[in-house]
Amino acid sequence: MELQMLQMAVKIEKERAQMDHHRGTRTDFGTDSESCRNGEIRMRPPASNPDQKMKLTQVTQDLTTGQLVFKRQEIRSGIFRPSWNQPTMSLEELGEKEVREAIEREARQKESELNAKNTARRYEFLVKDGLEDNADLVDQSAKLDRDWDDWKDENPRGSGNKLGDRGE
Repeated sequence: MELQMLQMAVKIEKERAQMDHHRGTRTDFGTDSESCRNGEIRMRPPASNPDQKMKLTQVTQDLTTGQLVFKRQEIRSGIFRPSWNQPTMSLEELGEKEVREAIEREARQKESELNAKNTARRYEFLVKDGLEDNADLVDQSAKLDRDWDDWKDENPRGSGNKLGDRGE
């Protein structure tokens, strides 16, 4: 693979030398003895067109096929990429998404409110909502109130985590 790349580099260099020869410019900037004797001062070749954009080509080898891959377009597209993350959706798409989610949330909330009306709760809340005629809910609320009273009897106020009740 390296041999192919070197051969390609030599070929490109030969083509460049031919183009320079046809343009009348030279690419060797050294001082040979002949030019020094004649008093010539060698100048660099004229700069290329300043309006011409810089061309950059990355040559890599494809791992699966072994072919050389020239990545000019990929590099060109990444040159002026901003350093911050760009938006992935428009404001219109974001607004539509928010509206859909709000409608779904509202539907879930209404469903949970309906389910909450049919769950067991204290009798005073049943009276407040006007559901004291529902026998099943009254029975469930009575059981809930009895369980709460039993818990309060088993756990009197102030019997929590205190140093006075060490059991010594």
